[in-house]
Amino acid sequence: MGCGTASQSPVSVPSTYASDDPLAPQPLAEPTTLKVGLQAKLEAFGSVLMADYLGEFKKENLNVEISVVPPNEATLLLEKQHLDVIAAGGNAGAYNLLAAGSSLRLVFPLAARPEDSTAGIYINEKAFDKPLQDLNARDFVGKTVSIPYAAGGTGSAAFWSWLEKLPGGEGISPKDLTWEQLDPPSTSVALINGAIAVGWISPPNDVQIASANCCKLLDDASKAVPVSGYGIGSSLKERGDVTEAFVRALARTTRDHLTGDYRSKPDLAVAFPKVLGIQESAWRQTAKVNYDPKMKMDISHVIDSQKMWREAGLLRYEKDLTSNDAYDPSFLEKLGYPQDH
Repeated sequence: MGCGTASQSPVSVPSTYASDDPLAPQPLAEPTTLKVGLQAKLEAFGSVLMADYLGEFKKENLNVEISVVPPNEATLLLEKQHLDVIAAGGNAGAYNLLAAGSSLRLVFPLAARPEDSTAGIYINEKAFDKPLQDLNARDFVGKTVSIPYAAGGTGSAAFWSWLEKLPGGEGISPKDLTWEQLDPPSTSVALINGAIAVGWISPPNDVQIASANCCKLLDDASKAVPVSGYGIGSSLKERGDVTEAFVRALARTTRDHLTGDYRSKPDLAVAFPKVLGIQESAWRQTAKVNYDPKMKMDISHVIDSQKMWREAGLLRYEKDLTSNDAYDPSFLEKLGYPQDH
């Protein structure tokens, strides 16, 4: 299981690329398989999806196998070496493993939510007996919230920070709410039907929510949700060359294909809808995401998220972790992209 040399015949990959570009392919000596777990086929995962579709992984002699894995299972599969890489938002379960000595480290950022995005944390006002501007924090007691990783995700921590600022926010606990993790389409349906009061809505479901005229976007809370990243596990702990090849392919894909107005590029107008399984017309109705040309990993949430998770009773360690416990910036920095520490 996990990272290993593929059994198939070697693909035709040049041994060297004549370039002084730090992102130029440096193919591994032998074809190597990487198993990557994503929570869904989303545009936010475009660096991996497009690197695979456009052949950037093959240039590194990497055979990347992508599977859809529920977020709460991904970290465990990574620990058991059934996966080599996961799309890992900071979450309480992962931090418990880190505190216990896990090898999980984030090495490359996902795409960010654009300023004008209609994706994010939504509230159904029909779940309450008053308009949004009149809500008190205690109005949320007993309400159901569906956000990735339930109470243990960074999205939940961002929502909780928003909630604490409402009148009465100092008098409630995360344990006063019911936290769930529905899949993206189910979250959208449950929010529209009033089965949940608050939910994280990702593209393309934000188009459905906008037309339902039932729910309001909590823009401030949504903007506070940190950018997640791709995390490597123990199967790559001693394979720095493989991780470096993986990160280099992501960085090259981001730089050459995904920054700027990437939707105007004819090849991506074909690739994204095909990989996401939707029509191009539907794809263009959803908000595009931001691929940071500086490729900065977001470490802003590390301390504040742990505060909420601790209040929710989800952490099994006493001393808060730092960004150095969760992130490994060395691969991006080696490629010429400085990171915060």
